[in-house]
Amino acid sequence: MLNAVRIKPLLLACLLMIVGIIFYSQIRGCNALFLVPLNNTSLCQTTQFNSTAISALINALPTFIHCAAFCFLTLSLVKNTLRNAVLTCESWVLIGSTFELLQLISSAPTNNLLINYFNQGTYTHLDLLAVICGGLVVYFYQKYTGNCHESVKNCGA
Repeated sequence: MLNAVRIKPLLLACLLMIVGIIFYSQIRGCNALFLVPLNNTSLCQTTQFNSTAISALINALPTFIHCAAFCFLTLSLVKNTLRNAVLTCESWVLIGSTFELLQLISSAPTNNLLINYFNQGTYTHLDLLAVICGGLVVYFYQKYTGNCHESVKNCGA
């Protein structure tokens, strides 16, 4: 299943991760990016939006970016087949959905970063939809532009 690293999906993954880091540092602030308090960091700020609809969509963007970036990163490492694209995208959608759904569970505050992620995170239906859309976008990108290995039927052109 592992293959030589493919550059195109790797570059797309890196680009998405850079966009995600910029998003977190400029829109949500550094505390959301690093999960630890950073006081008076001049590179980081929090931006507020007047429209709740725009704010909801923008707040779901990191979830989309995260899923898509890790799908592309994984696809850069595995053999270029449609089957691997399906398995990769399904796996990351499942992982992302699990993390989103676990945010519904709350417990007492703790110093554990993973538990804090679930306690401090906010579940929204849009985040769950963003995870699914992130996986679907990468799957369709791979199917129609990924030049899947010829030995697998129904690969993209």
